[in-house]
Amino acid sequence: MIASLQMYERPETIPATDRFWQLIRTQLAEREIVSPAALDRSSDISAAWFRSDLLLSQTCSLPFRTQLADRVRIIGTPDIKLGGCPSGHYCSVLLASVDDSRIRVEEFDGAVLGYNEETSQSGWAAPMADAKQRGIAYGGFRKTGSHENSAAAVANGIAEIAAVDAHSWRLIRQYCCCAPKLRVIGRTRHTPGLPLITAQCQLVEQLFDSVSAAIELAEAADLEVLPFRGLIRIPKEHYLRLPEAPSVPDC
Repeated sequence: MIASLQMYERPETIPATDRFWQLIRTQLAEREIVSPAALDRSSDISAAWFRSDLLLSQTCSLPFRTQLADRVRIIGTPDIKLGGCPSGHYCSVLLASVDDSRIRVEEFDGAVLGYNEETSQSGWAAPMADAKQRGIAYGGFRKTGSHENSAAAVANGIAEIAAVDAHSWRLIRQYCCCAPKLRVIGRTRHTPGLPLITAQCQLVEQLFDSVSAAIELAEAADLEVLPFRGLIRIPKEHYLRLPEAPSVPDC
């Protein structure tokens, strides 16, 4: 069995993530389920999602609906308690430099968008859908590899605007020196959050109960940096009905 919780992980949050995993393990043991002694950090973040021995991981909603929906089961969706979002949902914040005189997102028509990955709901699909709804089109694209890098790209003038999911923005404000150089100029529409998944279909209910109990037992300080405030059930169909993400234009 393998377990991985790397979606929001950064060096400063590893101790909290490890403590949280031990709480989950204890709950699983009480339900007579054997689990890995430690979380896997040996491979690419997405590698675990496709393993047949996956016990627990967290994925983005875009790869879930495009690649994983028929391979894994959703355990539950973490509620990260964002103002303005329903339980279990999240949104992206649209970031610009504090030195940029533009105030409204619509003024960034033709601007260079920094995005983490084209497989990201929050960093790519959400801002592209948001731009379409606003009647604007970005004029250039800069792939950065991570939300933190997208924020830094805007702060350093490499990109003019970027979309960063709201929990990542919490962590950037707490840990990254680029945060004071940035301001939020808008938010995308909310969508279902990043689901916890498993390849062990027969264990979905036990996993849901174990994670829920672990959240209740976790230290408040750990929950401040982890993307878990509760766990809810969002039907698979709610993820599958989200619009397809466009391809990255050649420009």
